[in-house]
Amino acid sequence: MGKKILYFLFFLGGINSYAQQVTCGFDFQRSNQYNKESKLKLLEQNFNSVLFSKATQASRQEDNANGVIQIPVVVHVIHENGPENISDSLIQAAINQLNLRFQNANPYYDSTGTAINIQFCLASIDPQGNSSTGITRDSSALTNLWGSDDVLMKNLNRWDPDYYFNIWTVKSIYGFNISVAGYSSLPTNAGDSTDGVVVQYGYLNNNVLTHESGHYLGLYHTFNSMDCANQNCFLEGDMVCDTPPDTSMSMCMGNSCSTDADDTTGFSPFITDVNDLPNYMDYTSCPNSFSQGQGERMVNSTTLFRAGLLQSAGCGFTGGAAPVAQINYNISPCNDGLVYFSDSMCLNYTTVNWDFDNNGVYESFAHQPTYVFPATGNYTIKLLVTGPGGIDSVFQTLFVQKAPSLYYPIVVTNGIFQDPDGRWKSCANFTINFSSAPAQSYLWSTGDTTQSISFVPDSIFTLTLSIVDSAGLTWTNQICHPILVYVYPLPPEPTIYSDDSLNICDGDLVTFHSMVNGTGNYTYNWYQNSSQVSGAHDSLFTAAGYFPGVPYQLILGDTAGCYNYSNVLYVYSYSPPAMQSLSQNSNQLISGWGGGNQWLQDGIPIPGETGTTFTVVQPGCYSVEWFNSFAPACSTLSDTICFTIVGLEELHNYKNAYTVFPVPSSREIYFETSVTMQETQYTITDPFGRIVRCGSFSTGKSTIDISLLRDGIYFLHFSINNERIARKFIKN
Repeated sequence: MGKKILYFLFFLGGINSYAQQVTCGFDFQRSNQYNKESKLKLLEQNFNSVLFSKATQASRQEDNANGVIQIPVVVHVIHENGPENISDSLIQAAINQLNLRFQNANPYYDSTGTAINIQFCLASIDPQGNSSTGITRDSSALTNLWGSDDVLMKNLNRWDPDYYFNIWTVKSIYGFNISVAGYSSLPTNAGDSTDGVVVQYGYLNNNVLTHESGHYLGLYHTFNSMDCANQNCFLEGDMVCDTPPDTSMSMCMGNSCSTDADDTTGFSPFITDVNDLPNYMDYTSCPNSFSQGQGERMVNSTTLFRAGLLQSAGCGFTGGAAPVAQINYNISPCNDGLVYFSDSMCLNYTTVNWDFDNNGVYESFAHQPTYVFPATGNYTIKLLVTGPGGIDSVFQTLFVQKAPSLYYPIVVTNGIFQDPDGRWKSCANFTINFSSAPAQSYLWSTGDTTQSISFVPDSIFTLTLSIVDSAGLTWTNQICHPILVYVYPLPPEPTIYSDDSLNICDGDLVTFHSMVNGTGNYTYNWYQNSSQVSGAHDSLFTAAGYFPGVPYQLILGDTAGCYNYSNVLYVYSYSPPAMQSLSQNSNQLISGWGGGNQWLQDGIPIPGETGTTFTVVQPGCYSVEWFNSFAPACSTLSDTICFTIVGLEELHNYKNAYTVFPVPSSREIYFETSVTMQETQYTITDPFGRIVRCGSFSTGKSTIDISLLRDGIYFLHFSINNERIARKFIKN
């Protein structure tokens, strides 16, 4: 309803008094509509431009020569069985008063007014050509109407607004912080769901209905825009030339503007300033009337924008050739239940009424409607036409096929997917599966004749299927909905690896690297135990593990939505052995762990010493590292036992092969040996096994600086021909 504008009029005061205080939200409502949809303002500008052209081109004599326009009215009473359920006689009286006001006839005659060539009748013929009182009644809580429920209320009962002037009466109107007496649409709303007038029932029998009917036929308030501008009386103010420029909402005979003679079009009748006229489109305490210019604008609005009212048979058949109804239709070949209808072969008609399921309810009043039938089956369509010469109807039975889905008879697709633009895609080397609904026969565009097919595509392809079902009906997606599939190559197969051990201790981490042979805009998705890891989308990934092992894999994707899998790596995590016993028997140390053992002297692993026992042959501090053979990096370190006895070095095979002197010493000690050996690394430890100095010496005599050591007992550690030797010395 993009072109539509709804105008609300607010009223306060007595029901039967001319001296009503009326408050109007006309400009406010228009402003709101403009803010919601900018093109509405352009539409209304075009409406006024057309009326301007009509008014300036046609003579008043020509307009006055026209016959009286008959407008069929239907009044819809919305009620809850209270006083708002007004009588037929009250409604008939209201239409009579409306006609008298438009005729400027007693008791509503005013010397400043003119008779309007428009009259209203309660419709005697309904849209289906049946006799009618022109009054309908519907019981609904919507009789207490909120402005936001306008269309909802009108949907209770509406006759084709192109051919009938719909008036709804309600108990009350809310939603605008003030009591609302009625509101109306403009001719720019002609034929839409908002078109017509709503009146609070207590205001039906006074000039409110006349005021609203003026809006319905194209009139603005006399104080429209609250502006005295009057350079062009057809396009400024209320856009009527013989109503003086006006900014007052209630003035009876005063002068609210002094621009009456400013008009430059030559159509304004004012040569001096005049008092404002008492007018139905103003709010005054004086008797009201319409001006001749307002009458011409209403006639022009009706003939140009509400021409359907002139063709309506609602006021009764006027004679002439009898109408002839004939249905033309075209069934969509897409098996989507859509049928295109037309009344182009009908004769002598003004209104059309379509009943697409022959249930007595007319679904459309258009000349070329379309209708989507809900399911496969036979349907009987009724077309009723009315014209000045009477009514005619015709029935047409047709069979419609409605597929249960868009690509039917293909019902299952695996291996293809749709991108955001709706294009079907697949990836090379992916197996694609298609299946059909059960049927008597199948014919795929691949030549297969089975219910299901499977293949691996290597390029773009189009797939269609035709079947004959168990009822003998033929279904196909070939004509309207073939499946066009774009096939994209797979991204390269990635490789993942790690420089870290995959057998780790609990709490340790492993970093995976990815390697891709090729360039492209790829996505990285890491999987753990076949589940995607949230937030893991980089080429590097840090993982943990647990026993008995966690599989990790990378899935590499590309911009086409295709993907490829990497190799799988398992990370095993182990708990270190619990603390075991370490005991001593003389110079023999005994481990209580039956698994892997590694003996250490002064924190340094002793090569080859991996048994459960170790014999100490030289001073030092000894410990053992316990581990499982399948996870040597996951270990537990025992307590330390230190041996500091002076004579321990006597056990060495090389006890006379070296000399360390002087002992004690304050600045340096000398190492001297007669054994031929290569350069040897040495360390000096304190009694607790902590290394305090290291260096190297070879065959002969070497000097070791100890001046920076604290005073105390130390051990010099070195090896001669793979035999580890420790020698105690004292620094003082």
